[in-house]
Amino acid sequence: MIHPLQKGVDLTPFCTFRVGGKARFFYKLSATDIIAATHFAKERCLPYFILGRGSNVLFDDKGFDGIVILNSINYLARYNGAISVGAGYSLPKLNAYLSKNNLSGLEFTCGIPGSLGGAIYMNAGVGKDCIEQTLLSVTYFDGICIKKEDRKNLSFWYRGSCFQKSNAVILQAQLKVYPSNDVKDKIKQFFHHRKQTQPYNLPSAGCIFRNTKFESAGALIERCGLKGLQIGGARVSSQHANFIVNSGNATAKDVLELMKTISATVYEKTKHQLLPEVCYVPFSL
Repeated sequence: MIHPLQKGVDLTPFCTFRVGGKARFFYKLSATDIIAATHFAKERCLPYFILGRGSNVLFDDKGFDGIVILNSINYLARYNGAISVGAGYSLPKLNAYLSKNNLSGLEFTCGIPGSLGGAIYMNAGVGKDCIEQTLLSVTYFDGICIKKEDRKNLSFWYRGSCFQKSNAVILQAQLKVYPSNDVKDKIKQFFHHRKQTQPYNLPSAGCIFRNTKFESAGALIERCGLKGLQIGGARVSSQHANFIVNSGNATAKDVLELMKTISATVYEKTKHQLLPEVCYVPFSL
């Protein structure tokens, strides 16, 4: 039996959308108990979901009928031009450390509210920059044992990674960084740009759709005149069309219906098919 194990935990505070019901079971994970946590789920035939900082997650209004495992592996060590970082380490905290120590390589992640593990899972990035470019290795639990793989042995693509096709749990990663006196200015520029172009004043899950090969999702949605469109408490941001914001009382149902409407409208008017970037977590897997 793993400990501490909580029951009936409200998931709303654990995702940036501030939407969702309760988890049947909830467990805060450290590196030493990943095997125990997943075995607990398997022995009881319970589905489990690994949660970072919830910046790209939409939980169902009924919650999750299984165990939500919060990845709180939160450490950082520096050595020989690289850093070793726990998967639960937040990107804002990581950027603060790099800025303080004049280390460059991850400035593009400034303003992304997620964790390192989530960023690796989604291959998070901005423009042509993405997290895979900074990786040296990733340590993960594959369901049987803990493994460490060099970047060259792992596959990544636009907003995707091999971890999305497995039940592996990312534990930590080694990232390449290099000294630079321009880090603070670069981070300020990235953050200023994000504040000017993205809705930081309301809860959201970041970009809701993936960009197409031909045009950004935001441009397509805006071109279709959908800025400000609202269903229930979910609204297309008037600042960035590829953001759905929680105006105060949004439900997962509101968000999903708005996504469906956006996707259908964009396809009808432009013939471009939008694919979701946000990860919807249903009540039952």
